[in-house]
Amino acid sequence: MPLSSYFSHLFPSSLPAAASLLLPLFLPFFLVNKEIFVLNYKAKKETLKSYGKMWRDFKSRITTELIYEYRHTCPELLEHPPASYAPWIEPKVWDMFVNKRVSAEWEEAKKVQ
Repeated sequence: MPLSSYFSHLFPSSLPAAASLLLPLFLPFFLVNKEIFVLNYKAKKETLKSYGKMWRDFKSRITTELIYEYRHTCPELLEHPPASYAPWIEPKVWDMFVNKRVSAEWEEAKKVQ
């Protein structure tokens, strides 16, 4: 069975195309993987490094494609997590994330980079 058909029940085809593109690539792994793996130090380090990069990329993509895109034109869209992420992101956590990304401190840090 192809991987895409295995996860098709998790991501309905009725989602708008843009929303389905924003789904994190690693999300299906966390939804179905309930095994415990024993890894040597190097493999564990590389795995955690890979997950860390995916997590940072996900937050960056959300910031760029949602927060910066709509903060001035449709700020009401940022009041709640996007529908495609709502099952996994609590509203309180989403509010903290959005507030941090639109803060003056964040803008200053962004300029430094």
